[in-house]
Amino acid sequence: MLLVRRWVRVWPFTLVPKVVPALNTLAEAMEQAPAKTLRDPVSIAAATALQFAVFVLDAMTLWTMLHAVGSAGGPFQAFAGFMAASVAATVGPMPLGLGTFEAVSTATLNLQGQPVEAALTATLLLRGFTFWLPMIPGLILARRELRHEVHHSARRKQH
Repeated sequence: MLLVRRWVRVWPFTLVPKVVPALNTLAEAMEQAPAKTLRDPVSIAAATALQFAVFVLDAMTLWTMLHAVGSAGGPFQAFAGFMAASVAATVGPMPLGLGTFEAVSTATLNLQGQPVEAALTATLLLRGFTFWLPMIPGLILARRELRHEVHHSARRKQH
């Protein structure tokens, strides 16, 4: 973020927002962020610890799913499978890592001795609980908001 703040207004980086206009908003937000906060070691350490905790909790969820399907995988196997899948989903070409995450998680768990069936089932359960299920409230809220907006725009047209 500090590099973006410094180089966003230097050529050739000035060309990027022209190619992707949405990046202007992102660059402006990064420029407005207080530099003191960005360099605060306590904030950085807290953010790092919290992000690591998210990875550990997601890996433990995968471990729980392995046990739920009757496989006796260890927590370190689940952590390795989850982290490999997360990296692949992040750098892979598919949006949100769809398919990439599942393939790498299943393959990693299988390479560590888990049956393919158990590894795939646990991975799909993990994605269902941590990725798809949380989308339901967002979908409901978005539909409610759209319905509200349609109702108000119909009212405006009547007046």
